[in-house]
Amino acid sequence: MRPLTITMTAFGSYAGTEKVDFGRLGDRALFLIHGPTGAGKTTILDAMCFALFGRTSGAERDGRQMRSDYVEPSVATEVTFDFALGAEVYRVRRAPEQEVLKRRGTGTTKLPPAATLWKRTGLADGEAEGAVVASDWRRVTEALEGLLGFKYEQFRQVVVLPQGEFRRLLLADSAEREKILATLFRTELYRRIEEYFKQAAKGVEEAARELALRREWLLQESAAESAAELTVRLAGDTARLLALTAETAEARRKLQTAQEGLAAARRLEEQFAERERTEAALSGLVAQAAAMEARRAELAGANQAALLAGAYESLAGRRREEERAAADLAAAEAALAGALAAKEGAEAAYAAERQREAERQAAEAAVAELAGMGDKCARLNEAVAVCARTEETAAAAAVGHEAAKAAREAAAGRLGAAREERERLLAEAYKAPALEGAVKEAEQFVANHEQLTAMRGEWQAVSRRHAALADGVAGLEKELAVARDDYGRLEIRWRQGQAALLARELAPGEACPVCGSPHHPAPARGAADMPETAALEAEQARVRRLEDELTGRRRALTEAAQALGEVTARGNKLKELLGERAKESGESLREAADGLAAELERSRAAAADLARREQEILLLEKEAGEREKALRDAETAFMEAQAAVREAKALLAEREKAVPAGFRAPGSLEAAMEQAVARRDKLAASLEKARTAAEEAGRRVAAAKAARAAAGEALAAVGSKLGEEREKLALRFAAAGFAGEEDFLAAGRPDEWRRAAEDDLAGYGRELAVARDRAERAAAAVEGLGRPDVAGAEAFAATSGEVCDNLLSEQTRLQEGVRKQEAWLKELDRLAAETAAMEEEYAVLGRLAQVANGQNQQRVSFHRFVLQALLDEVTGVANARLKKMSRGRYALRRMDDPIHRGKAGGLDIEIEDAWTGVARHAATLSGGETFLASLALALGLADVVQGFSGGVHLDTIFVDEGFGTLDPEALDMAMQALVELQTGGRLVGIISHVPELKERIEARLEIVPTDRGSTTRWSV
Repeated sequence: MRPLTITMTAFGSYAGTEKVDFGRLGDRALFLIHGPTGAGKTTILDAMCFALFGRTSGAERDGRQMRSDYVEPSVATEVTFDFALGAEVYRVRRAPEQEVLKRRGTGTTKLPPAATLWKRTGLADGEAEGAVVASDWRRVTEALEGLLGFKYEQFRQVVVLPQGEFRRLLLADSAEREKILATLFRTELYRRIEEYFKQAAKGVEEAARELALRREWLLQESAAESAAELTVRLAGDTARLLALTAETAEARRKLQTAQEGLAAARRLEEQFAERERTEAALSGLVAQAAAMEARRAELAGANQAALLAGAYESLAGRRREEERAAADLAAAEAALAGALAAKEGAEAAYAAERQREAERQAAEAAVAELAGMGDKCARLNEAVAVCARTEETAAAAAVGHEAAKAAREAAAGRLGAAREERERLLAEAYKAPALEGAVKEAEQFVANHEQLTAMRGEWQAVSRRHAALADGVAGLEKELAVARDDYGRLEIRWRQGQAALLARELAPGEACPVCGSPHHPAPARGAADMPETAALEAEQARVRRLEDELTGRRRALTEAAQALGEVTARGNKLKELLGERAKESGESLREAADGLAAELERSRAAAADLARREQEILLLEKEAGEREKALRDAETAFMEAQAAVREAKALLAEREKAVPAGFRAPGSLEAAMEQAVARRDKLAASLEKARTAAEEAGRRVAAAKAARAAAGEALAAVGSKLGEEREKLALRFAAAGFAGEEDFLAAGRPDEWRRAAEDDLAGYGRELAVARDRAERAAAAVEGLGRPDVAGAEAFAATSGEVCDNLLSEQTRLQEGVRKQEAWLKELDRLAAETAAMEEEYAVLGRLAQVANGQNQQRVSFHRFVLQALLDEVTGVANARLKKMSRGRYALRRMDDPIHRGKAGGLDIEIEDAWTGVARHAATLSGGETFLASLALALGLADVVQGFSGGVHLDTIFVDEGFGTLDPEALDMAMQALVELQTGGRLVGIISHVPELKERIEARLEIVPTDRGSTTRWSV
């Protein structure tokens, strides 16, 4: 890292904006920051550390405390730092949390901390910011730590060496020095190699234990002590399975014979049942014969009635015609009476209208008189209209005046509200950077709490399952122990019984089939209750079943214990992440996160809305001016309208004098004229209407008389035809066998009924024929046969099936046992092969893990071994300078004491004193000697890191004080070492108030204090 410029505003001793341009140094690599005590020399280092990490170089003050005491409340504190990292150029700007004056109104507002990092590679314009790399306080710090290759603590130990911290690298203990070297040299790879071998070996060990456990489980599951025992058992079970297979085949043959006999019996039984069903069906149909004959007679009468239906319908039509003709005659007589009455009334009304001739003449005269008043009323109406228009205009002007006044007040109100809203948006927008970090943290808390809540339920379920499995295993173990005891006692009794059976066959002088001896001093005697072999095998099967079940339960218990451990570990990790927040409810955490998110959205929305609000204020200010002008124009229009109203009213009063009061109102003359004309026209229309009505009434009377004569003639003709048709139909009723019209109507049936009756009769005949045929065939099928014993056949088939099922069940059980034993033997062989391969792998991998993790002769881990080699290289480079600065007396050396070897040792530094020949601790050096050793170590570390990794650039080193402890000769040596750095291009900045340094170093940044804050100036 090489500084380019740093700009400080209201920071520490610098009240204004102070820019330090390191480009003024040119090719000079050594410069002095010089000034009186308290002027602000160290403040420049504080500004660099603050810009990069948000903390000061001495770690005694935070950014909020670095705000200048000289600055005005309206000026904000910030630091902008431009620096080069290899070929890349960056700019970082930070501002701490601070109180500043509001931009609008009175009082102060709190600005949240803010930070932004830009990449400026290739930009010639110093004002251009470049591309944003990161924003937000925390993200900027993380990005810079990644770019620089170290954190704040390492930065203060190898780049910026502040007061009181310069000797820390030299005097650090082994553990602290390990952190520094591991960070700068990025040796995490070697630590990961250690961990890889460790985890790989651990994985092989766990896999081997798993294989052994699985082998143990297999042997427990198979109830065998070894694979050999399992092999012997498999051979016996295989032989027994062959014999049982033959028995099962014979049982199946017998079962098939029994099933065939049962099927034949059932078929014969079904034939007897069919005979019974057909006989019952035939009897039912024969019983319906009488009802079917009655139905057939009813159908014949209905068919005869259907043949006469047309003639009967014609007679009914004639009867309806006679009724209609009689009704028409009555209606014609009534119409004639009404027409005569209407004629009399119309003639009387016409005579009355002729008597009103005088009224018609008076109405005509009134119309002529009103026609003479038209011109005067027209001029009066014109004056009324003018007056109304001016009053309307004046009213509109008054409304416009009030509207313009209200619009001006509304515009002023909107402008004030917009200005207040702008102030609120400014305050809200400043909160966004701080809220972003708070929202992310709150959301993480919510996510962790949700996981923890879900995990609690999972833990309870797993815990309950583990407890239930543990109880089940304990119960099964007890049950298995009892079963094994029972089996053991039963087996002893069975063996004793078997021995007694053999003893019965012994004869004196003959060899025993067991031991071969011809002497039998104490033959075995069996108990009276010797168990059967089947009982012993059943008890043995019970023990094996319990053993199988216990093996499965134990496996499930182990898995449940592992699951419980995993859930507990994950829950503890989440509790650790949540800390005290784990006690809070998920709803409260969610509510807090949502509240922060909503507040952040409001802040972002406020920032986005701010520019629009500024433009809106400009438009509102313009609108307010326009509304003021519009109000003045409205007032002028209102005054002019009032004058016009007064002129119109004077003209109206003059013209009203020439017109009677009854006709002055607009439209009154026209209304009177309209009424007079209407009366005249009404009288004339009434006369004409009465005359027309009298003539029409005479014509209607003549028409009514003619209609009455025609109706009488039509009724006589219809009566004659009806008599003729009634006589003809009576003759046809008699011919068809009906006594009369009533008998005919009783026999009649709908067409649907007759069709249904015909279908029913035809269907009955067919069913009767079919039933007789089925009954005859069913009787012939069982003729001469006896009824079968179906129940006996079923019982015999069931017994045969049970025997076959038992044999099949035993065969299946034995087959499953053989299959399991074969699978167990195969799995045991595979586990043996895997175990041998794993032991061979662990012989190599396990040893590598031990050596890499410090279990070796030197007791040094691989990672620490690498760090020791790097430290040796650093001390070697540092000693080249230290020996020169100490005139050959001192050298740095890494302690290689076997006592201090191990995981936490091996990185301690001691001082070799060439004058005494004794190595001693660095803490025994004097102040000046400590300064020289620390300087040599810092420069050596920078050289080695720069050459070791291009990712970490230690192009700059700042030394804050310490030169005052050196005598003139030591100062010369130190300065010579620093001057030599220029050949390597490294920038060295010295902060000191020692006068001798000012004389020795040409390039100086002088700090000038004033009563209003300090300023800087270059002297090169």
